[in-house]
Amino acid sequence: MITLKQPSQPYKIGIAPGFTVTVKPLKTLSYSVATMTAQKKVADLEKGLRDVEESGFTVEHPVDLKNPQERNALFLDHLIKDLAVTHIVGWEGVLDEDKNAPADPTQENIRKVMDVSEFAEVFFQLFTRYVFLLGEAKERIRKLTEWHFKKSGGPSYCATCKEQDLPCAFENLCPYQKYAPRLVQEQQAWEILESCTSQLRLAPSGRVVGIDMGAALEIAKARGFDLEIVTELLKEGEAGILDAITQEENTKHG
Repeated sequence: MITLKQPSQPYKIGIAPGFTVTVKPLKTLSYSVATMTAQKKVADLEKGLRDVEESGFTVEHPVDLKNPQERNALFLDHLIKDLAVTHIVGWEGVLDEDKNAPADPTQENIRKVMDVSEFAEVFFQLFTRYVFLLGEAKERIRKLTEWHFKKSGGPSYCATCKEQDLPCAFENLCPYQKYAPRLVQEQQAWEILESCTSQLRLAPSGRVVGIDMGAALEIAKARGFDLEIVTELLKEGEAGILDAITQEENTKHG
């Protein structure tokens, strides 16, 4: 099973034969900040162009921001360069032609290298893989807990088929299979969520408002689980539980 645990210290990524970069580990928060920064740059450019056009001037710009593909390409260009500038701390295989010597990984040089689309694409794919894997894991565990904690779904739904000796109604689309944990920390979070069914937080009205996160993390700590990543997944699992409760209430009062 694949793990979401990335190196805790700077590590190397092979971009091309003879070209490697040393990067600081990417945190989810850092990726979110870079994403918002890139979005703001595109939005600011769009506003600036619109203001100029409204003033009666014609603007020639190489990117048509009304075209979704070109807009997304510009966004990715900003995102990749921002991530590279803030996380690349060293490299090997880059030559400063003017000095005929190894180039320093300055912000300007990093941006120039990332102008080469082949390098930018490989860097982005390899550097952000942990973030994307975590995002996919969050989506799965939320859907899994949503199904599992539904009164009309999960174990109670499956029990009916078993009691009547019926084949699985979902066949290959069973939520337990479709959203099954695929990563180590995802499996760890699911184990805790299953064991926390009697440790839910209740509002004075008796409505479930979440899991006892303190108790859940104590279980994770006692089992030697990856607390940083498991905590993020537990929050998504908690959201899935609340989604299930909300759906049941809407059905009941609908």
